[in-house]
Amino acid sequence: MNFRTSALALCAAALLPLGAAHAQQADSSSSSNDINNSQVNLNHVTAVLSTTVNNVGNNVDLISAAIGNNATVQTDQWQVVNNAQTSAAGVASSVTANVTNAPGYLNVTSTAIGNIANIDASAAGGYVNSSQTSANVDPSAVLALNAANIGGDVTTTAVALGNSLTTVGAGVVNSNQYNSAPITAVLSSTINNVGGAVSQTASAIGNNVSIKTH
Repeated sequence: MNFRTSALALCAAALLPLGAAHAQQADSSSSSNDINNSQVNLNHVTAVLSTTVNNVGNNVDLISAAIGNNATVQTDQWQVVNNAQTSAAGVASSVTANVTNAPGYLNVTSTAIGNIANIDASAAGGYVNSSQTSANVDPSAVLALNAANIGGDVTTTAVALGNSLTTVGAGVVNSNQYNSAPITAVLSSTINNVGGAVSQTASAIGNNVSIKTH
C-alpha cells in the first residue's frame, strides 16, 4: 500500500473562474476572442503539512504547496493571450515529517510560488503578453525531515519561487517579471538506512521564464 498526503493552498480552490481563487484554467476551444487573465492576491497563502508515518507497505509521497496566483491557458487557434498577475502577500509552505520503515521510495516536496502561468499555444501559435509582480512578504518553502529504514530512493525538494512563466508554441512573447520580496528555501534532514539513492534540493528563485517556440 502506498501512502500519499498533501497540503495545497491556492488562496481558494484551484481552477475556478477568474477572480475567485486566483487560480484559473482557460481553454479557447469555443471562442476566437483574445484571452485576458488578471489575478491579484492580497492575502496570506499558507500550506502546512505535519505528519508521522511508520510501517508503510510501499511508497510514501508528502507534498505541500502554497501558490498566490496560478493560470493555465491552452489555445487551439492563433490568439492573443494577455496575462497579468500580482501577488502582494505572504506565501508559505512547510513540511515537517517523521518517516520510518517504508520499503518503497520516499518523496517529500515543499513548494511556495507567488505567481505561476503556463501558456500552451503549440496548436496554432499566438502572441503572449505577460506581466508578473511578486511583492510578497516572504515566499518561503521549509522542509524538515527525519527518515529511517527506507527501502527505495529518498527525494526531498524545497522550492521557493517569486514569478514563473512557461510558454510553448507562441510566435511572439513579451514577458515582464518584477520581484521585490525575499525568497527563502530551507531544507533540513536526518536520513538513515536507505536502500536506494538520496537526492536533496533546495532552490530559491526570484524570476523564472521558459520559452519554447515552434
